Amino acid sequence: MAAFAAMLAGFGSCDTSTRQHRGGGIEPEVPVRPGESTDDPYNVELIDGWGEFYGDHYENNTDNYLIYLYEGETDNDGYFTKSAHMLRLDIILPQSNSIALKEGVYNCSDRGSTFSFVPAYMAKDEDGNPFMDGSTLYIQTDSKHYNTFAITDGRMVVEKLIGNRYDITLTVSSNGSEYTFHYKGAIDIQDMTSGSSEIDPSFPGEDQYQLKAKALYFGDVQEGSDEYSLYLYYGEYLDNGDFKTVGTEMVFDLFTKIDGGKSIAAGKYTCSSSDVTPFHFLDGLEEGGTVYPSYVYRQYDNSGNNWSTELVTDGNMEISRSGSDYRIKVYFTTPSGSYSCEYEGPLTIIDSRQDTPSGDDIPKNVEMKNITRVVAEDWGKVWDGIECTDYRDWILYFYDKDAESTKEYTCVEILTEEKYNKSLPEAKFTKLINPDVAKTTEFVPGVIIAGYTDKDQNAWGSWYCKGGTAWYAASKGSLDIKQKGDSYGFVFDFVDEDETYGGTFKGEYDGKVEFTVASTQSAAARRSAGKGFSLHRGATAPRAAAPSGLSRTAGQGRKAAAKAPVRRELAQPKAK
Repeated sequence: MAAFAAMLAGFGSCDTSTRQHRGGGIEPEVPVRPGESTDDPYNVELIDGWGEFYGDHYENNTDNYLIYLYEGETDNDGYFTKSAHMLRLDIILPQSNSIALKEGVYNCSDRGSTFSFVPAYMAKDEDGNPFMDGSTLYIQTDSKHYNTFAITDGRMVVEKLIGNRYDITLTVSSNGSEYTFHYKGAIDIQDMTSGSSEIDPSFPGEDQYQLKAKALYFGDVQEGSDEYSLYLYYGEYLDNGDFKTVGTEMVFDLFTKIDGGKSIAAGKYTCSSSDVTPFHFLDGLEEGGTVYPSYVYRQYDNSGNNWSTELVTDGNMEISRSGSDYRIKVYFTTPSGSYSCEYEGPLTIIDSRQDTPSGDDIPKNVEMKNITRVVAEDWGKVWDGIECTDYRDWILYFYDKDAESTKEYTCVEILTEEKYNKSLPEAKFTKLINPDVAKTTEFVPGVIIAGYTDKDQNAWGSWYCKGGTAWYAASKGSLDIKQKGDSYGFVFDFVDEDETYGGTFKGEYDGKVEFTVASTQSAAARRSAGKGFSLHRGATAPRAAAPSGLSRTAGQGRKAAAKAPVRRELAQPKAK
């Protein structure tokens, strides 16, 4: 990279006192015909490349890249020693949320067209010195003869290979001749809009096998694919998921063939924003200050303050397997550039599913015969922002005797007269309402709040729950409450009328009631049908916290790093 930077310092300048450093606009000492002294001056195989991303440099709602491709031998300082060719391509693409060249056909045209490269034009640097901008061709025939020529026309075909690798065929017109170039290899692209990369481009280091690997298995969450979070990392974790000192983790949320968590299938995986079919992994997302499900976290010391996170925006992965050993090659892109890493060795797979019964394990007609505990939560005179002095909001929880392990219970939400602040009325509740803040007249003593869900598929109101899932919502039925001295008798019988998910649930209880005051809790915590439990109706089950030695589950992710300021201007080359 240092040689690249040195090259850029001289590119496009008019200083005739120095040699060319892998490209540039230095005038030759002796006039020379393009391509002289090469075997085939008009058909050239290029050997290396890199690039820079400048965002909407031309201010026409496009993405702008400078891509450098070259062939030729260099000395220790990065200068070409004999014949060499170097292309500088000023590329325009549609705006995208990832930094990478797109597959397709590019034509040489003005700055208004996407999938194009800009022909050369004269510009001035910040000091007023003229230089040739746009797309140029540098040709060196020997150590003393070299020149930079304007590209005036051309066509380029880009095929995207795995990760940051490309297959590019390019024909350009320059200096009255037509040249054909071919390049197949990696192009690392640096984001020049946000300064230097926070992540060392060489990570995870020179020793590709220093990495460790683990995976969390989440099961058939998406109905058709097994989901895993694959962690490639180095460093030693603390119990809270941070590293003791320096460490890096690369997390990829994989979807593969269903096999019950036995192994991650061998094959090629492609990054996607929405495809959860087998052999894909999701790109990164930032939401609410958290990055997930595919991201890079790097910790630079043990202070707890020196770290960075970046989203994975694109990439590919190759996985092969021999017995219990895996070989994993990952090529991925983040906003700071394109990277690759490789792991070879065993892969520990941790089952991160909750012990949740399947739909087949829950009968359509549930009868709770072993209720041993009832808790009555007093939510006061306010129901989700609706304040009224005429009623009090209660949630009754009927717990099975093994609820600590089975998480089996029924919750019933009722409205009573306001005077019942430390007791429950003796009454039979038979009217269920679907709550609507626009219909406050329905909020009266003696009604039951039916089971319902919000836009985020959270369960509220009256439900039957088991194993961390809210299964059946009460849509009709009754709750009968009788007073028996200091105790109560309850009988409930509800029906879930949903054609697909519906069932019935009922139960009885005689005994003491535990009264608690919950009205001081925040509105966001109110009336959950399970307080962190999932909803059976199409919602993804919540993921358990990662075990010690792993940081976070894919669903929880890492805290997002603060964004770097964006610079729009193009860095102009300077004379050496």
